[in-house]
Amino acid sequence: MSNPSGSNIIDGEVVGTSKTVAEDVMTVSSLIQNYLGQIEKQESELKENRQMLEDAFNNDPTYREHNDKVKEATKVRNATKAQIMKQPAVMELANKVKEMRTALKEAKEALSSYLQEYARMTGEQSFEGPDGEVRQIVYTARLVKVGKA
Repeated sequence: MSNPSGSNIIDGEVVGTSKTVAEDVMTVSSLIQNYLGQIEKQESELKENRQMLEDAFNNDPTYREHNDKVKEATKVRNATKAQIMKQPAVMELANKVKEMRTALKEAKEALSSYLQEYARMTGEQSFEGPDGEVRQIVYTARLVKVGKA
């Protein structure tokens, strides 16, 4: 086969121009390590700066005086809230709200599982809801420390 420049083109496999999967994994692992280090450093710096900010407020006598008044008002408010919560109708409503939150959380977890399965089965990354609106399927990942054995 020849091309316009007159040289012959030979069909074949291109070798050495793309990274291997192992190299890709190493690159991503390195990026994860770098970001973990940055995040831990930023969290530490944030904690220090938050403490310095809190100390600046606590060292001001006017702020301390107002803060003490707020604490006292909070105690009174919480006592009032506890009294209201003892009423049977309010207690029943609070339990209903708690149950509804739990049911909503469970429904969202089930939806997440079904969306993952739908995406796996169809290869689609979006889904049309009952209202006709198309929504994108989004995944989030995070790291959680594992207990040491």
